[in-house]
Amino acid sequence: MSDIHASAIVHPEAEIGEGAVIGPFCQIGPQVQVGKNTRIEGPTVITRRARIGENVHIFPFVSLHHHSQDLKFHGEESWIEIGDGTTVREHASIHGGTAKDGLVTRIGRRNLIMTGVHIGHDVQTEDEVIIASNTALGGHVYVERQAILGGLVGVHQFVRIGRLAMVSAARIGGDIPPFALLHRDGFLGVNLVGLRRRGYTLPQIRRLQRAYEEIFPANDKDAQDNAYRERLLAVTQGVGNGDGDDEVLVRDFLRFLNEDNKRHLETLLFRPPDGAQ
Repeated sequence: MSDIHASAIVHPEAEIGEGAVIGPFCQIGPQVQVGKNTRIEGPTVITRRARIGENVHIFPFVSLHHHSQDLKFHGEESWIEIGDGTTVREHASIHGGTAKDGLVTRIGRRNLIMTGVHIGHDVQTEDEVIIASNTALGGHVYVERQAILGGLVGVHQFVRIGRLAMVSAARIGGDIPPFALLHRDGFLGVNLVGLRRRGYTLPQIRRLQRAYEEIFPANDKDAQDNAYRERLLAVTQGVGNGDGDDEVLVRDFLRFLNEDNKRHLETLLFRPPDGAQ
């Protein structure tokens, strides 16, 4: 049995799962599905067409699925989805999808979306992503699993953030490959702490570091496209000559770099942090 506060407004077409809690002054619109044991604290507004998974915790003053801010949106039947076990903290906002990209904004499982985060239309995040306070994601951004976006990060539309990448205090206008560690002043190397915590071995990490050094050398500060492409091709052709297990991280890294996308690579990758040689 669900627990719906007397002051909450729940549309008759909404589906509230067993054990869910809807707090004071919440507004739950039509075609909203709330999973089992999910807690929505009030006042929170979910305007329409949302699929909220099980064991999700939504804190007060969250705004879910107001119309997209994309001027090409004309009231199409869009959705948002939030995966099981995700936490959405106070004053976060998540906008619905548009016809340009499948009409769905999708948040994966076990995400942590902190206070004041904005997630724009058609954003897709995979599982175990962390987005820290006051970070904003433009439309059509794709965030791979276990990536971490620190506070006050701004991400341009159509950007991809690779798996286990970590970004802090930066304006991101281009793609960030898996496992990268970036600060606003430049590329700091690979995310060693994250890789160790996920159980990757020292040979796997060292092989990844070597690939990063070969593709993004510190002395190439101008990010010349032809030179970068030559280095990427050389490293890609060299994979497979060593132990396959040691190259598991490198293969994921190269997979990302060789995919087509609308955005260039983030220029911070080609610039060492201030004071570095």
